[in-house]
Amino acid sequence: MHVAVLSAPGGVSLQPLDSAGRPSAAARLVTESELPAAVVVFEREHPRWVWDDTSRWYPRLLAAGVRVERCVDLRLQHAILRGSALTSGSRLAAAPTGSWDRAAPDTVDRPVEQALFDFEEPDDVVAGEDSIAEFSLQREAIAAAEDPRRLGLLLAAESAGALVAAEILFAGLPWRADIHDRILESHLGPRPQAGQRPALLEATLLRLRTALEAPALNPDSPSELLKALAVAGLMVTSTR
Repeated sequence: MHVAVLSAPGGVSLQPLDSAGRPSAAARLVTESELPAAVVVFEREHPRWVWDDTSRWYPRLLAAGVRVERCVDLRLQHAILRGSALTSGSRLAAAPTGSWDRAAPDTVDRPVEQALFDFEEPDDVVAGEDSIAEFSLQREAIAAAEDPRRLGLLLAAESAGALVAAEILFAGLPWRADIHDRILESHLGPRPQAGQRPALLEATLLRLRTALEAPALNPDSPSELLKALAVAGLMVTSTR
């Protein structure tokens, strides 16, 4: 089951869609304040939410205490389908460049309390966009691809990553400086003076200089390292 999330006069329209991207039932119009509760009701059926940008819709749901399982991030998926060799013959790939090819609006610096239900439409990005038409075009491109299953998994992972990114941005990551310092010390040695290498790293450098017979080697210089490796008989062309 897919449910499109669309801006509408007076609020937000929630439109059920079939697997081809066509409306499959009457749309439900809710106000901005009613949106989280409506999403909770739909989530009981484990839908895949179809919206233009996860970064636009999901933060306001998270701020209201609502999480979703799955989504279709149309803008992210558009970028993949636009450039994939698997869909190079699709109508989507052949279409003129439009607003779907632009990056999502940057909402990172918006305070959460302001992002709840007062979102202002970025006219230069969403003008003329039709999420249902775009979703249908994407479904058509996927169905006609050389390997629809492989492509579908990639697109699902891309949209899932957008959900994860939004949740990390909203909740942050758990972090303890003391544990982090212990991990660094166990691998590198005690924190050194400014401008010096940690003890274990310095010891490794001494072994490297000895092995390459390059007592003045600066391993932070790719050119010096490549030269020392060449002298030692290792004809590599990149420090990678």
